[in-house]
Amino acid sequence: MISFQAVFTNLEENTDYVFRVRAHTSQGAGPYSEKITVHTERDIVRAPMSVQAVATSDQSVEVWWESVPSRSKVIGYQVSKQVDSGSDG
Repeated sequence: MISFQAVFTNLEENTDYVFRVRAHTSQGAGPYSEKITVHTERDIVRAPMSVQAVATSDQSVEVWWESVPSRSKVIGYQVSKQVDSGSDG
């Protein structure tokens, strides 16, 4: 038996989609298959990994990390800094 597939792209995240299939012949269309409902997940991005930093001078630091895998295109990263309070425990 031969299998067929259709790929749907650019769907909305966190949305229910209903799919059904039917065959067509020279005699016309057959009945539809049973409906199948699929829920697309939310594209939640995980935190960047392997974050590293090095002081490149007495007044600058270089920070780098591994890119984040995501189903949608990552459009940027936000890097924040703060002065360590140096709390000795």
